[in-house]
Amino acid sequence: MIAGPSEVAIIADSTADPVFAAADMLAQAEHDEKAAAVLFTPDPDLAREVAAEIRRQIKPLPRKKIIQKSLSSFGAIIITADIDEAAALLDVTNADGMNLWQSSEHVAGQVVFHFHMHLLPRYVGDGLHVPGNRRRASDAELDGLATAMRQRLHD
Repeated sequence: MIAGPSEVAIIADSTADPVFAAADMLAQAEHDEKAAAVLFTPDPDLAREVAAEIRRQIKPLPRKKIIQKSLSSFGAIIITADIDEAAALLDVTNADGMNLWQSSEHVAGQVVFHFHMHLLPRYVGDGLHVPGNRRRASDAELDGLATAMRQRLHD
C-alpha cells in the first residue's frame, strides 16, 4: 500500500514555544501539497506568535511553494475555549501524527481517545515500561513513566 498525504495535529497551551510549534507545522506541510498541519490552542497570543513564526521560518525553505499550498489548503490555527476542547477537536481529526505542547505531560493524553505512544527503549533492561493493554493510565503511572524517561535521558 502506498501512503497518501499525512497530517499532524498539535495541541499547545501558553507554555508552548511558538518557534517549535511553527517548525512542527512546516515540517509536516513540506511533505506534500495535500499534507495537513493543524494547531489547536486556547491561547490567542500563541496562535498569533505561531502564525508569525511560520511566516518568518518559511522564507528560506527550498520547498516553500509546497508548504504554502499545503498550509493554504489544509493548514489551520484554531483557537479553542480550553485544552479540553482542543483535545476533543484533535480526537475528531484522527490525524496520523499528534504533538502535545503543554505544561502537563498527561492531561490532554488522558482525554484524547486515540492517543498512543511509541517508546523505543535505548537498551534492553532500561526500566521503561508502558502497560500494553488498552486502558486509561493512572496519573501515578504517567508520572512514574515521565520521571523514568527524564532520568534515562539525563543518564
